[in-house]
Amino acid sequence: MEVGGSLPAWVQAQTTYAKLRKDDEGHWRLQILKQKIWVGGVSYELQEIYGMDSNRLNGSNVAEDVEGRECVICMSAERDTTVLPCRHMCMCQPCASALKTQTNKCPICREEIESLLHIKIQRKGTKGNGMTPSSSVGSQGGVGGGSSSGAAAAAALQQELAGSKS
Repeated sequence: MEVGGSLPAWVQAQTTYAKLRKDDEGHWRLQILKQKIWVGGVSYELQEIYGMDSNRLNGSNVAEDVEGRECVICMSAERDTTVLPCRHMCMCQPCASALKTQTNKCPICREEIESLLHIKIQRKGTKGNGMTPSSSVGSQGGVGGGSSSGAAAAAALQQELAGSKS
């Protein structure tokens, strides 16, 4: 295998790129620059989804955790749809479907919507665990896949971003 070449399909790996720096008080701090995963011989750069916190992924059952996770459009249903490329998870799927027929702007940052990524989150104690990403590109039909981990959901998001640019 040559330097910079692709990995064999059977290799699955995660790489974290970081640097050490001194803060103002002289303490060493680790700054994460980016993360990549290799799945099936393909490299994906992980991206954060804004508006998705760790309590959602861990399936926390605390009632107050639900507060602040509602759709910014209807203010009642739980957010489950991410806007691409800005990665704001801010709407429920019904509101996202209605929004894309009326405008092509993210309701948070007003950036143009290239596609929507619907992420079904299963709570602890339900069948399966983690997230199942599916996506809807523009106003066309769905394109999607399934996963049971946040890293794979991020990989699906990165793959969706790469696919929407070509």
